[in-house]
Amino acid sequence: MWYHAALFHFSEALSMLQRFVPRKVNIRGQKFYLELASDMKLPLNLFKKIQPADFKLSMAKYAMRSDTQLKRETVYEKVKKNDEPSDEDAAAADDTGASTSRRGPKILGKDEVIKGYKFGSTIVPFNEEDRKEYGWVKESRCFKLLQFTKRSQGYLNLLTFFALQDACIAMSALVNAMIAEDTVALVRYVYNAASHPRIMALFPRRSKKGVEMFVGLTLPFYEDFRGVDFPPLDDPATEPKNHHLSAMHALAKAMDLSKAYL
Repeated sequence: MWYHAALFHFSEALSMLQRFVPRKVNIRGQKFYLELASDMKLPLNLFKKIQPADFKLSMAKYAMRSDTQLKRETVYEKVKKNDEPSDEDAAAADDTGASTSRRGPKILGKDEVIKGYKFGSTIVPFNEEDRKEYGWVKESRCFKLLQFTKRSQGYLNLLTFFALQDACIAMSALVNAMIAEDTVALVRYVYNAASHPRIMALFPRRSKKGVEMFVGLTLPFYEDFRGVDFPPLDDPATEPKNHHLSAMHALAKAMDLSKAYL
């Protein structure tokens, strides 16, 4: 009995086993201006190396027993304690001279609700006057140089910036100088008016074809770190026993298809 077999490389076989058609993405650069000084800006193009796929689907909701479309409405309620009189109880007590006990939350209007930021167990209110006094004004796209620092810390690379044709000479001089000095540029990075300001590290790099570029990574703020302590990995209780190793060797031997025959 003869069998016909074909030999494929792993990369070739992987494409044949794909069940879904990959989506087509048009790679387009986002235009930024690297502000080195108040009167000196370099036009750059931003390309993302890793872009997480967004699978959020916006679906309309309908009632189960009818075709009526449902809309979401936010209602604010003021929850009172058992021994705390509500505003209606206080008004009734002033009119009748006796307090009445009414239970249930009070519905608040939008003009009676303000924002509040919670720091631990403390809630700090933040109204419209505070926003005008202390709040920041949303700015448009920003890419401003903060300082240069030594390249002594190993960061990952996620974003790539290429110079436009008008700024190739200045970009080449800046990249070559940073490579010679072994420095990294820290910039203030704002993607658009709806984004929060971030700090980005720009690493100078020269491609195999001799193209100067910046490879950037957004850096976290100090408040973004979490002080989590993990147990040591060299705990004797977590070391595998002999029967654990025997079971793993038996599983690997049973799954080995190099000596299997069709």
